[in-house]
Amino acid sequence: MNYATIKYYDIANGPGVRTSVFVSGCRHHCPGCFNAVAWDFGYGKPFDKAVRNEVFASCQPDYIAGLSLLGGEPMEPENQRELLPFVRNFKALYPHTVRMEFYKRLRGERKFPSLEALKDEVMRNAEQTRAYFSTQP
Repeated sequence: MNYATIKYYDIANGPGVRTSVFVSGCRHHCPGCFNAVAWDFGYGKPFDKAVRNEVFASCQPDYIAGLSLLGGEPMEPENQRELLPFVRNFKALYPHTVRMEFYKRLRGERKFPSLEALKDEVMRNAEQTRAYFSTQP
């Protein structure tokens, strides 16, 4: 998985001061997307162990409220392969700080007519993720 950018001490992408990771790769291609450059799964830099450790360390100070995962699209199956273990490790280190803001963003950008329609989209993404992992060695 690649990431487009990481914003440390971010106050624009969730409550409080946080670290925001913008992953690469998105198939939604929403009109007016603020980060269309990150639609390409190959864009940016690899989200390797050194980068993950830097993100972990950035959230250590008491004034950091959490972690935001944005994109691209963190819920794409290819991104979930890296993000699921990353979030599990993050949650073990900082059990009270993990909060993902993709629900609000997805609803705002895609203009879902109801919470039920938003839930359907989230479930569709979850089903794609399960299908993707079931085909992996």
